[in-house]
This record gives sequence, C-alpha cells and structure tokens, in this order.
Amino acid sequence: MIRELVLSDYASYSHLRSLGLNTDPTSFWASDTEEKPNRALRFKDTVVSSDDFILGCFSDGELVAIGGFHREPQIKLRHKGFIWGVYTHPDQRGKGIGKQLMQAMIERAASVKGLKQINLSTRTDNLAALKLYEQLGFERYGVEKNSSLINGTFYHEIYLAKNITY
Repeated sequence: MIRELVLSDYASYSHLRSLGLNTDPTSFWASDTEEKPNRALRFKDTVVSSDDFILGCFSDGELVAIGGFHREPQIKLRHKGFIWGVYTHPDQRGKGIGKQLMQAMIERAASVKGLKQINLSTRTDNLAALKLYEQLGFERYGVEKNSSLINGTFYHEIYLAKNITY
C-alpha cells in the first residue's frame, strides 16, 4: 500500500531514511550525521504542506520505501518541483516497489495545481534508477561532473525532467 506519510509516521520514516543514508551514501547528497538534527522539522514542514509531500510504501505494516517531493517556492519557478530521497529497503528491491512508488509520486505531483514539470536526479552510474526514470517518461537534460565527493571519490549527477500533461 502506498500513501502520503503523516506526522505519526515520523519514527518509521526516520529509521528508513537513516538506513538509506548509511547503507547507500553515494545515492544521496545528505549524510545521516548532518541531516538528523533537522530531520524532524523538515519532515513536519513537508507533510503539513499542501504542495510538498512524502509518500511511503508499506508491506505488512512496515514502511519499506519512501520518496519526497518539493515544489519550488519562487513565483517564477513554481511550475516545477523536485523528487528527492527515493529509497527502497534492500530486502524489498526487485519486486517493482520502486516503480509503483514513482508512479504514485508522479500522479500525486501532477495533482499539485499549476505544476508543469517534475525534476529529479541520480548518479550517472545508477543504471537501474536511470532505466526506471526514463521508462516513466523522464528525459535527461544535463550532467554535473564531480557533483559529490564521498570518501575521496567523485560522483557525477544526471538531471532528468518530465513534463506534466494531464
């Protein structure tokens, strides 16, 4: 079951988010250490917003996948939003959960009044994510070389966008 997370989901969200940041550090811009002090406030601000949201996929009552959406707040950029923090628990991968979550995220983002474009990004070597995003209609528009430096290794980031036509 996929649904929007609410305030009472924070503990499950925080646990899964920490797992992702610690086990897949090259997949995220944030680190668990620097994010944790502000995570609860960011979660609250996101889930009570009318434009921003976090979706979660539950299996047998457990939160197993998450993804967030943030709409640009500036007047000239409000037609766009950004999907962030997509993560599926390693034990749940290969079951189509990521695809279901992304489809739900696209559908929910498309319901945001005035939204015309969804942006996202991933590492250039994250081939599974790139394949999924392109299957869902996202198109590549740029690459940032040396986007992140993790444990002495540079990673490149690829940026993708999807126009909302509903």
